[in-house]
Amino acid sequence: MRETILILFLVLNLNLIYSQIEISPNYKIENNEILWQKVIDIKEGKKEYFSKLKLKEYFNKLEWHETSIAGKTNKKDLKIKSPYWASFPFESFVKIEFKENRCRVTFSNITFDGPEIQVSSVKHKYDYKLSKESLKKGKIKNSKKTGKVLKMLNNFFEKITTDKVEKNSDW
Repeated sequence: MRETILILFLVLNLNLIYSQIEISPNYKIENNEILWQKVIDIKEGKKEYFSKLKLKEYFNKLEWHETSIAGKTNKKDLKIKSPYWASFPFESFVKIEFKENRCRVTFSNITFDGPEIQVSSVKHKYDYKLSKESLKKGKIKNSKKTGKVLKMLNNFFEKITTDKVEKNSDW
């Protein structure tokens, strides 16, 4: 009886230790890079959607192409204290492709703008790529810190890509 209880206890504890962090299905791994990608239904036309996006500060560097919108985003701070690399503002490359009443939004090359380090009068800017910090052997690391960063990024990308424009009621 003791052995059965001991084995049951060990199995339950091992499940807790090796439980998987829940990652949004919007994340994909291609060519050893983490991408955030989602298809969104849009009610208005392409140009109207683009106009609404341009009103949001994060997207004001985007350029219109024949069938898509693309460009580098502005920097945004998630206000995360840990892990260290995620405590800096980040930017990314975004591509929005249109098809009928839908668009596919892809965020790639997500990079946290790290500090400038000076050693013996040599300055070096050190940036942190999400893919480099969050992938191990082609898979997303199973850690709470990585999961927290990916969840916060997912929430931000979900919110920023909706076609609702946040209006500031403060004058």
